Amino acid sequence: MKKRVALLLVAAMCIGMTACSGNSSSPSNNSSASKEETKAPEEDTSETTTDAPEEDTSETTTDGEPIKIGIIYEASGSLEDWGTQEINGLKLGFEYATNGTMQINGRPIELIIEDSASDASTATEKAIKLCETDGVDILCGSTSTAVAQSVEAVALQYKTPYFVGCAAGDAICGANYNDYTFMTGRNLSQVARALAGSLSDLGDNFALMFADYAGGHQFADAYKEAMQELNLNIVYEEYPPMDCPDFTSYLMAVKGTNPDALLIACTGNSFETILPSQFNELGMSTLFPLVADVSDTESLRALGMPSVGMRGCCMYYYSNYDTPENKWLVEHHQAEYGSLPELWTGNSFTCAIAICTVLENADSIDADTIIHTAEGMTFRGVRGDYQIRPEDHITLQELPVIELADTGLDYPEPIVIKMFTADEVAPPIRN
Repeated sequence: MKKRVALLLVAAMCIGMTACSGNSSSPSNNSSASKEETKAPEEDTSETTTDAPEEDTSETTTDGEPIKIGIIYEASGSLEDWGTQEINGLKLGFEYATNGTMQINGRPIELIIEDSASDASTATEKAIKLCETDGVDILCGSTSTAVAQSVEAVALQYKTPYFVGCAAGDAICGANYNDYTFMTGRNLSQVARALAGSLSDLGDNFALMFADYAGGHQFADAYKEAMQELNLNIVYEEYPPMDCPDFTSYLMAVKGTNPDALLIACTGNSFETILPSQFNELGMSTLFPLVADVSDTESLRALGMPSVGMRGCCMYYYSNYDTPENKWLVEHHQAEYGSLPELWTGNSFTCAIAICTVLENADSIDADTIIHTAEGMTFRGVRGDYQIRPEDHITLQELPVIELADTGLDYPEPIVIKMFTADEVAPPIRN
């Protein structure tokens, strides 16, 4: 068990509570401090320096006990490629946020890293090990919603703050909400609201195809909710297995419904590469477009040049954000790994900044102090300003809608055509 003799107990997890409505009233309190409704951060129009932070070369003490941060990520399994992106971003994010010292308030950061193997049960075992054996002060990581939901249950059991930078399932800070879990990346409802808001000129009838796992079903539910609010119709929905080797039968079924567009999420190798490739091979792109939550350059190559003009969401693409944080990330990722940062690298880089910001502001590893410091906190990331909503620990943030363009690369490049404000895509409070 974690050794925190002075730790105050936080109120119990509210799994199974009735979901709150989408209005602005606060839900029942679940932590020891009252939670006020938070407006999304206003866009900062003041000038900011674009200089990367200089490494702190002054003498700093390392005598303090280390702050132990346990990272669970997909080093193997079906989401290994995404896991590699995530761990690279986390490491660079901690370096950036500490000006290269890997210290916060004079205490060194110790990263203890475990592989979830893209499996929820394995993640549970690794999270228990990190909390019980290693005595970590904070948990973070995972691109998988199923893995994140397993880890957040352990976070509650061991009363350890858990920061999720990449996994996006609504249930993480919704139906499965607990006081210890925070989402610094977008959730599915935020993405669905941005994409649904950009569909009306395509038509009224849409087909959905998502992977058959927790995140896929939650993404579909988020889409259906957002589209219903805009009086858009779902004429077909299907959930092939995440490792589906052949989508032909599914795509032919979609064709039979004559939709105005097919909405997908590029989740895992099959949905990133095989599905869009077969969509083009079967001539579907001449009948109706794909609309996708685009992930990385591999999926963009699979979509191919026939997808030029396609719209979607892309939470991070290295050339789309002119912030000091993103410029530093691009430069140092190329220097460290010999490549440009991908989607999950940008998200996890921002997560590491959030963790360091809350630890610096809290000046404590006490779980209650971390929780109350994080609630309502504004922090910086690759897209600018972010703010953690205290009612449910969702992070309010601007979201882009992109259009794929031929810019002379060997894949269609995502170009931002509209940036929805944090208020416009703020999801209902569901805990």
